[in-house]
Amino acid sequence: MLTVHQKWDVAGRPERIINENGTQSWFVWDALDRLIQENSMEQGMRSSLGKGCLLRFMSIINKFLILSCCIFAAGYAFGANASHPSNKCIIPAPDGGNADVASTENIHGKIIEKTNSTITVQNKYGKALVRFNKKTELYTVFGGDGPLDVLRPGLEVWIWFQNCKKTTKKTPLANTIFIYSTDPDDVNPDR
Repeated sequence: MLTVHQKWDVAGRPERIINENGTQSWFVWDALDRLIQENSMEQGMRSSLGKGCLLRFMSIINKFLILSCCIFAAGYAFGANASHPSNKCIIPAPDGGNADVASTENIHGKIIEKTNSTITVQNKYGKALVRFNKKTELYTVFGGDGPLDVLRPGLEVWIWFQNCKKTTKKTPLANTIFIYSTDPDDVNPDR
């Protein structure tokens, strides 16, 4: 078939083709770039799974994806820890002994500001203000504990809130803070 005219959609896929005989073909694509329907003035309508079957299948897949996204978003919004199957808050041991079962930190980033009872942490999502008090535990990733007065701008931190849950009502209180080092010039090689 010698193509005389082609029309492309915004994704760069053929949408309509007219050959030298004037026969027109239209193409329908799904969201995964799969051809799901071909219409031709000469051949009538063709679909690998039949007219309605493929469309019903795609509708079911779309509903499943939407439901999955809603469940994930609800879990995230309510502070569920999707990376830990029990949704139980497990603070990592200072020596790294339970790193494989520990809950994911609530915040990871660098301290950019410190007051007597708060730190501001910058990460890829923006800035976060976090409270700490005398019950907040502080450890280096190498296992040593230390006083909270070593916190200062430039330090890389991993922070777990009380019960590993974020709060939207007030500034969250850190239960545990891990720092890479007490020296801001020490660089985490994994970063």
